[in-house]
Amino acid sequence: MFPLALLNPSAPALDPSLTLVLLHFDGADGSTTYTDSSIYNRTVTGAATLQQLDTSTKKFGLSSLMTTGWPTAAKRIDVLLPNDELGMSSTKKWTVEGFVKINAVTHTNAVIFQCGTDATFFNVSCGAFKVNNAAFSAVTETAFSTSLLSTTEFVHIAVVGDGVNIKLFIDGNTILTVSYPAWNAPSVATDFHIGNSTHTQGGHYDEIRIRKEVVYTGNFTPPTSPFTY
Repeated sequence: MFPLALLNPSAPALDPSLTLVLLHFDGADGSTTYTDSSIYNRTVTGAATLQQLDTSTKKFGLSSLMTTGWPTAAKRIDVLLPNDELGMSSTKKWTVEGFVKINAVTHTNAVIFQCGTDATFFNVSCGAFKVNNAAFSAVTETAFSTSLLSTTEFVHIAVVGDGVNIKLFIDGNTILTVSYPAWNAPSVATDFHIGNSTHTQGGHYDEIRIRKEVVYTGNFTPPTSPFTY
């Protein structure tokens, strides 16, 4: 079952070529091998002593990613994408989504999802949604209630860029809307990260997907089964 089908049972099947990354985080307990199940088979790396698969906690499938995170550890999971693959310009559209269960409410610098490395396009952290301006030199930071996150249940988090606005959805509800900066950076890597190099939100992550299109335009019912692509 796909998210669009949840809204419209007659919606066409999604194009697999538009799924840039798909991380089920399925595997043996304690494994540090992370497989991208998209047709592109992206390279996924992490710190072996700080992240591993955990079969005791998962949203779907066999396991989820467990990461130590702030304040004990700062390492992140990295998915390498070609320059501008995510389409960080005003003419491109995209959706980043996944399920997250945090291990504790920590700090607004504790990053959940981040796109971009040195030139960061946006990140979602523990209680804050940050979007860089067009020059990547300043950040628009908008707070949201940490009560929307959970230490006991997985919540669905989606960030959608439609070329006009960037929207943050939590469990299918529109939480924040930020005007789209005038990004135009085809030479800047749009690598995807769980966490960042200094502050990572600890917890469990499952069923992470990036689509090169707008999947959600308004409030929706979160997926109830694993993504096929």
